[in-house]
Amino acid sequence: GGVTGGAVREKIMISMTTLPGRIQQIEPTLLSLLAQTMPADEVVISVPRVSDREGVEYPVPGWLKQLEAHGKSGGAGPRLRIRRIDQDFGPATKLIPSVIEAREQDGGDWLVVVVDDDTLYPPRLVETLVAWATKLPNAAVSFSGWPVKPGLDYPHWTENYLVYGNELYAPHPVSIIRGNCGYLVRPRFFDESLWDFTDAPRGAFYMDDVWISGRLAVNKVERYVVPFDEDQFTMSPDLKNVTTLDSVTLNKNPRKRPSSGGTNNRAQANEQALDHFKRHWDVKWDGRAFALSR
Repeated sequence: GGVTGGAVREKIMISMTTLPGRIQQIEPTLLSLLAQTMPADEVVISVPRVSDREGVEYPVPGWLKQLEAHGKSGGAGPRLRIRRIDQDFGPATKLIPSVIEAREQDGGDWLVVVVDDDTLYPPRLVETLVAWATKLPNAAVSFSGWPVKPGLDYPHWTENYLVYGNELYAPHPVSIIRGNCGYLVRPRFFDESLWDFTDAPRGAFYMDDVWISGRLAVNKVERYVVPFDEDQFTMSPDLKNVTTLDSVTLNKNPRKRPSSGGTNNRAQANEQALDHFKRHWDVKWDGRAFALSR
């Protein structure tokens, strides 16, 4: 691990992925992650050789290779690493290869900060998540999340339910942590089931927030939204040609993927994923108050 103020700390890795149609436009996101007040040891972007969702090979643009080469040449700050992988794990590719790598390197306590590719992150993102993870070493911590409804229907008006760190004074339990504002997990929170979609419905493969949160819930790892006094999470204006779940056909059954039940929109996919973990959700919202079923 690195050294902070004389104390040895665990490795900090920022972990993310992207899509072929977006990889040209992620530079602003990467630069926001490379300019943190607490630099990560490395920023790792997992790039499958072929995209499951878009059905095409991933190009790696020249500017991205240059950014990676700059870090390798001993430049100051965190290194950027492009991790080429053979299997596309869908949106959860933002986390799964990092957990697999950590398990191979006895990195169960690594601090893995998971982010999306289309958001510009505030400079104290890593510093604040690491501080809360140190206080809550056995929990996943996030800056945004939501409880499930008892009926498990996915609310189109989820905005009413969302918990944001900039609204909080103390950690707030949730069922689902969201990648768009960033979250921090330790690889020891997971087991091989994280990348086993064999018995999962099709929607679970596409809903990474629900899938990853569900795997945490099964393993009885609590999830919290934690206070954060910065709120400038801005969508990157460059990401115009975004491939969204609603714009691709999800009923194609790709290689070695769950075959049970197609899905064609985000709400349906979310409901399939939520239902898959229905015995394990521990923070519910009944319309008036949160209920903890722990």
